[in-house]
Amino acid sequence: MSATSIVPPPLADQWRSHATYCAATGAPLYATLMRGLADDLEAGGPVARLVVGRDGARVPDVLQLRILGGLHRLVLDGDAPELAEWYRTAGGDRDPEIAWPAARDAIEEHLDRLRVGLDHVPQTNEAGRSAALAAGLTAAAVRSGLGRIRLLELGSSAGLNLRVDRFRITGAGWSWGPEDSPVQLIDAVREGSSPHQALPGAGDVPGASGLAGLTGLAGAPIPQIVERRGCDLSPLDATDVQAQLRLLSYVWPDHVERFHRLRAALSVAARWPVVIDRAPLGAWIDRQLAAPAPEGVLTVVWHSIVMQYVSAAEKAQVAHAVAAAADRMPVVHLALEAPIAPYTTTPELRLDGTLLATVAAHGVPVAWRSEPA
Repeated sequence: MSATSIVPPPLADQWRSHATYCAATGAPLYATLMRGLADDLEAGGPVARLVVGRDGARVPDVLQLRILGGLHRLVLDGDAPELAEWYRTAGGDRDPEIAWPAARDAIEEHLDRLRVGLDHVPQTNEAGRSAALAAGLTAAAVRSGLGRIRLLELGSSAGLNLRVDRFRITGAGWSWGPEDSPVQLIDAVREGSSPHQALPGAGDVPGASGLAGLTGLAGAPIPQIVERRGCDLSPLDATDVQAQLRLLSYVWPDHVERFHRLRAALSVAARWPVVIDRAPLGAWIDRQLAAPAPEGVLTVVWHSIVMQYVSAAEKAQVAHAVAAAADRMPVVHLALEAPIAPYTTTPELRLDGTLLATVAAHGVPVAWRSEPA
């Protein structure tokens, strides 16, 4: 049977599986709401009416996050005040275990508005993932001997991570970025232990002994980003109020630190504009790599938690473009992706296929390997 003919699991099963992940990773409200979504779908309630015609949604489509993102937008907009009592991002503090009835009422009341949101792929644009990017850029610069970087990002959303050099990041004797940055990722890069030890199959990274002796990052010069550009099928303007609301709504409301970090990253974005092209990533990277890089500049093709939304053909196009460019210029491929998308395995940071680190789903901590594998 071909991969394209495999029937995805029923939606309710997908949602209950994700609820287990949420419960294990500090998101009890979303664990409760995902179980509630599954039960209500099977009971033929408002959730069933909301997702009618979407029975074939795949696991990487994360339909549940589209629904919950819509609910969070209602809360942040002030249109679901009863539900807001459970959302820590709106000052709520009620017991997550009893949140479902209020969520069900909000779905019933705002069915049409929530249905529109189902067409939007979640764009969390996690600024925390910049910790892995910064460490990976430093490793790439050390390996290549080139300290000037042309950064090309696939699936940029609002391009927050293209401002990585405006964020303060530290860990294991290594530091990056301005000390007074609004975005502070302190002790974000750590020695060896897995960020998701509670999950099945996640254990310690073997043989860890830190960045300094084994990767040469500590004390290495910080690379300079001399060019940066991104692409996205639906780029968001980080200075637009509605775009900011959408980004904030995809942050899980139990994760208040992530919520505040995103607000801080948006404030940085307002001061440091970047170009994000509206384009399919395969065709875009072909065009970008066709242009010669300046002498002595390392081109880095970067993406984070994007490939689960991309076809096999487009993934192959990206790989081919990078491989072909390597004959003309110094270029590397830096990827932060889950081996099995979207939430059943710990994301991995890889440089040209070499495993550098395992990374928490939302960016921090980064568990750096002592020896690349």
